Amino acid sequence: MTSPPASPPQERGILITSYQKEKVFYTTDDIADMLGFHAETVREWMREGIIPAIKIRGRYRIRREDFERFLEEKKVGEKDSGA
Repeated sequence: MTSPPASPPQERGILITSYQKEKVFYTTDDIADMLGFHAETVREWMREGIIPAIKIRGRYRIRREDFERFLEEKKVGEKDSGA
């Protein structure tokens, strides 16, 4: 008997598939899907400078590192280890 396939890993309460983990750049749709927001909301964040993006041949892309930094900056509830 085979066991059912494992569900995609959850990180920081956000659904991230193994395919998405390997990507270097995310699209606005990728970010919207992972966060559960509309793609237009993600584009608004880019225009406002909330999440850094680059434009390649007329298409916006978000570097994985920039997205991870964005998530780290949005964390709440962690105790500050500083004095």
